[in-house]
Parts: sequence; structure tokens; C-alpha cells
Amino acid sequence: MVKHGAPVPPKGFGERTGWARHPAMFFKRFTAPLAAFALLVPAAACAADTPRPALWKLADADTTVYLFGTVHALPKTLEWKNATVAGAFDGADTLVVEVAEAGDAAKALQPMLAMGTAAPGSVPPLADRLPGKDRSALKALVAESGFPPAALDRFETWLAAIMLAAPSITKAGLDPETGVERTLMKQARERHTAIIGLETMEQQLGYFDTLAEADQRALLDAVVKDNSSAKAEFAKLISAWAKGDVRRLESLADDELKASPRLRQALLVTRNRHWADWIAGRMVTPGTVFLAVGAGHLAGIDSVQAMLGKRGLKVERVQ
Repeated sequence: MVKHGAPVPPKGFGERTGWARHPAMFFKRFTAPLAAFALLVPAAACAADTPRPALWKLADADTTVYLFGTVHALPKTLEWKNATVAGAFDGADTLVVEVAEAGDAAKALQPMLAMGTAAPGSVPPLADRLPGKDRSALKALVAESGFPPAALDRFETWLAAIMLAAPSITKAGLDPETGVERTLMKQARERHTAIIGLETMEQQLGYFDTLAEADQRALLDAVVKDNSSAKAEFAKLISAWAKGDVRRLESLADDELKASPRLRQALLVTRNRHWADWIAGRMVTPGTVFLAVGAGHLAGIDSVQAMLGKRGLKVERVQ
């Protein structure tokens, strides 16, 4: 679809919501990326137990790759970097993340808008892309988002869904700046550690942009229906992540993606396969790598670890 004249988002939109930094995290609540982002975790989960998010290691004689599942946006007061995680990260000469962009939210929004803005007259109004029973909830969510309805009507369905999910991040009290990737990337830059991205921003957005329209509408419908329960779902996610409960994380990820096998294939399985290929190729180069990607990618039968296992590479859980 040819794109023209992308609408301009409200001032500060990207900085407030974090959408520009990790667009893919938000659908899977890891959100995205990332991955993903008032304290939401029940007090017992944070205060009674020291967070122990899951960490894996793949190693041979001269190469080590740590695999760390992340949440892209977190409560500011959650201390997640314990001694085991810190030791692995501090000993790494390379940090690998999903997208190693520079952090300029305004610049990061540009490719999103360029890719997701439809040519005039080529898409119906956004309300017409959902069943009639869901349109009142969509209208309320549009008003809550602060985004001009006319601009949303110009967006392809996947981008409208991404933009409309933003309020769930802010309402939940989560901040992408204190999410795992942002924290690790900041520290890596301070110590001059190399940072590598598994995908470019354009590649990550392309997974959405190439979805069939039916799948894009399923994504939009899920965003609208999940809005009222988003805060509780974030709480479940962060609690499971902080405890290193990978089975629970797998269940939460499946809940998000089971509505559309094609979405699951595009956003999870295909990407995990590409990342496993990258890791397998990296094992021929000596050094220590700390790879941090959304926790949903490191859980379940199609996880990165499972795909590495199929390549004959043994991954050990160390936390």
C-alpha cells in the first residue's frame, strides 16, 4: 500500500507511551516488545521474594551467550537486577537486543508513521473495521488515547491498534525508560559495551505491516477488548516474570496469540527462528554475549531455546 502524508502525533506522544521505542512488545504484553513495561506487582511478589527473572546460558570452549527474557516497561521501583543477572551482564563484551535504536522517540516514530499511514481513500474509517458491537468501546478508547480520530482513520489497522494500546501502558503506571532493555542499553553505552540489534525498526514494524487485513483487525479487536483488563494482565505478567515462572509466562503469551495462528507465526515463531539462527552463527566467534529479548520469546515449545535445541545446541538455565 502506498503511504502519503503521515499524520503528526500529539506532542510528546512517543515519549509518554514508549510506542516508538518498542512497537512489537505491546501486543504480547512483553512489548513488546518488548518487553513488556503505582506498583503493579502485588506486594508479596516484590517484597517477600527477591526477583529472580529467568536466565539461560549457551556455552562452548570460548563463547558464551546468556539468554535473558525481559519486560519492556516496568514499575520504577522494581529492582530486578540481582547478583546472578548482574554478573552475567557485567562479564559480557556485547549486548544484543531486539532493536538497537538510538533512543530518539521522535525519529523512531517516523518510520512507524511512514509505513503505517495508508494512501488517501484506500482504507475505510476505523470504526468500520470492527463489528458493530465493539464500536462504542472503540470510540471510548480513541477518546482516551488523545489521538485525533481523523488521523487514526488514515492509519492501516495494525498501526491504529498499536497507537490505541498506548493508554494501557500509562494507566498501568509502567515506564519504558525503566524497562529492562532501556536500562541495559544505558549501562552498556556508559561502559562502551557493543550493542547489536537482532532487527531494525523497519524490520520489526514490517512484521505488522505485512499481516493480512483480517489479522490486523483481530489485533485491533484484541486491543479494544483487553483495554479494561490491561492493568490486571500487566500485574500477572510482571509477577510471573519476576518469579522466573516461565510456564506462567508461556500461558500468558498463548492467551494473547491463540486467537490467530497467523499472528503467532509472524510475531513469535518466525522471529524466534531467525534469532536462533543468529545465535548459532555467533557461537563461532569467541566472546561473551548477553542477549535480552521479550520474555515471551523464551517460553514454550517454539521458544528460542527450543529452536537452538533442534540445532543440537544445549541451553542451560542458570536462574
